[in-house]
Amino acid sequence: MIKGTDFTGISVVFFCHDGKGKYLCQERSKNARDEHGRWDVGGGGLKYCQCIA
Repeated sequence: MIKGTDFTGISVVFFCHDGKGKYLCQERSKNARDEHGRWDVGGGGLKYCQCIA
């Protein structure tokens, strides 16, 4: 199955914080798709799963 063709692709973004003003960020590596070396919050995509009840 192909994301965007056979089913809707879903992306997620999340922020982690300690409630005291500190946030967790990551630096994008040289192997990232784009924006190398920039700081970013967490994120990714969800996998398609066809569940049978």
